Amino acid sequence: MYLSLIVPFYNRDISSLTLLKTLTELSLDGVEIILVDDGSTDNTYLDLSNYKDSFPDQNIQLIKQGNKGPGGARNAGLKLSQAKYVWFVDSDDDITQEAVDFIKEYSAGNYDVIHFNYSARGIEKSGLEVAPGSYINPTEVRTILLGSLVPLWSNVYRREMLIDNDIYYPEYCYYEDNSLDFIYPFFVKSLLNTNILAYKYNEDNESIVRSKPNPRTLDRLYTAEYGFKEGLKHTLSKDEVDILEKLFVRLYLVNSVGKYTTINPSKQWIVMWRIMKDYRRLAKDLNIRYSFFDAYNNLPELSSKFKLFLYFHWLSSYILPGNTAKYFESVRRKAWQ
Repeated sequence: MYLSLIVPFYNRDISSLTLLKTLTELSLDGVEIILVDDGSTDNTYLDLSNYKDSFPDQNIQLIKQGNKGPGGARNAGLKLSQAKYVWFVDSDDDITQEAVDFIKEYSAGNYDVIHFNYSARGIEKSGLEVAPGSYINPTEVRTILLGSLVPLWSNVYRREMLIDNDIYYPEYCYYEDNSLDFIYPFFVKSLLNTNILAYKYNEDNESIVRSKPNPRTLDRLYTAEYGFKEGLKHTLSKDEVDILEKLFVRLYLVNSVGKYTTINPSKQWIVMWRIMKDYRRLAKDLNIRYSFFDAYNNLPELSSKFKLFLYFHWLSSYILPGNTAKYFESVRRKAWQ
């Protein structure tokens, strides 16, 4: 087999999912489909079982496990996979036949990663800023991937590359992709970049990472910190450390604060302050050089007025009492009980 499609599910009405319909229409000879029910409390597992039974000619594997989050579901699928390449696909999204055919054609090339274009809100994008083609110099590949915040579902990975290097998703959390952005580039020796549209991202769904803030939204802090610390273990130069620091500042501080920003006073302001305060703690502990001004002054899309608004919050965060690290960890544990 040349490809495993690994798809997590948690309390999903599968009848509304375009992906499962697509999988019945594609030509998938040599492809295994691994569906993982991640501890659903409704009829998801039964519905997936019926789906599997309805298509006996498809190579469909079905896993049922306790709720470990999307990362835990993907890890279970990766361990079961028997194919040369794995593709982690969200159940809300969709894939294309052209990409599947391309993977089949080029699987003999033994690339560690094959990168595809994706679409969001009807706009096609690439996560890489290099020309389509083959990149086989490990140093060059490392530089390309470290400098790009690539949606991980727009990559297809050689299974042995992940397993041999013990690259797995963190479990019991959302925003699990953020961790791997810090880690996997250090292990990729060869890259095939394409201009083929492979992945159709659906922003109109109710998943944790695409909805309004809730307790599990704060998982993004845990995954950014975990990924940053793991990535630092593999850096070979100050330049690589600098790249990881910038990525950490973006994911932990800028993007996380952005999730909770409201113009009018609200309880979310307190969360913003806690994030800012905890960033200062981590910056000190991990010797991160980037301050508030470094983080926001290099964002031309933000107006001076809005930066001043954020600076007000930065100063306000100094008045917060208590241990923010313990607070965020207690919120995460409670959310996953």
